[in-house]
Amino acid sequence: MANVPLAKLIKFYVRFTPSYSAIGYHLRSIFWRHRPNDFKGQTWLVTGGSEGIGANAARQAAEAGARVICVARDAAKLQAFAQSVQSPIPVSYYTADFSRTRDVRALIEKLRNDGHTFDVLVNNVGIQKHQMVLTDEGMETSFVTNILSHHLLVSGLIEGGICNAENIHVLREFRRNCKVLIAIGACAVNGGLPAQRNHLDLGLCLQEVYLTGTGVVGGQIPNDPELPLPLDKVHPIHEVVRVDYFIPGCPPSGDAIWKFLTDLLDGRTPRLGHPLLHFD
Repeated sequence: MANVPLAKLIKFYVRFTPSYSAIGYHLRSIFWRHRPNDFKGQTWLVTGGSEGIGANAARQAAEAGARVICVARDAAKLQAFAQSVQSPIPVSYYTADFSRTRDVRALIEKLRNDGHTFDVLVNNVGIQKHQMVLTDEGMETSFVTNILSHHLLVSGLIEGGICNAENIHVLREFRRNCKVLIAIGACAVNGGLPAQRNHLDLGLCLQEVYLTGTGVVGGQIPNDPELPLPLDKVHPIHEVVRVDYFIPGCPPSGDAIWKFLTDLLDGRTPRLGHPLLHFD
């Protein structure tokens, strides 16, 4: 830290203190409209819900009337936690290890087959490895657990443009199961930077990347049947399904998303002023 320029340190704390510190949380909470915890009629999905922050969020929601479904990798801990909660609706649970994408995909399939739809998702699973550790699927453990698995679970909440056949399928499932569908970020709203390939031939793009690009030796265009088929063009999501609301930005700030969702929950038409809209 001693070698870090003072100006850089000041810039860091000015930028991140409002969003990622207890000080910022308490300052922002002054302007929040406080409402009683009444979650009757809501269904919550809480990952990492057997202990710690996830369990506390699940307990509070269940005791306030929500139907809560917890996910964790240890069935015994999940069962013990569910039995410890005194709530109008018993807590239910599924097991899944978020360091394995196959577990997450199986979880998604179970949730769909059981007919669940959700009002609130608490994405709580996270780990920190000090050394690189590969999973049995050949991927870095922290990346899979903290990022990829969450993306698979909510791959549509909905950010990102539509660029392959699987995206279309998932998006239509979200529309079928969601009362309100929100496009978050420039890619979901208008295709964003990925849509710049729309004026190019897809076949030529694949050849350039995998066969003839600089430094490519013995390349091959991926043809694994497990890979979703790419579309000729990248589409914003409203070209595939009906979208109720749009939150622009690249990326939208946490304050913008908070303001938007707070307006929506309070029954107001969400409006984002110019200071909340930015493209970093």
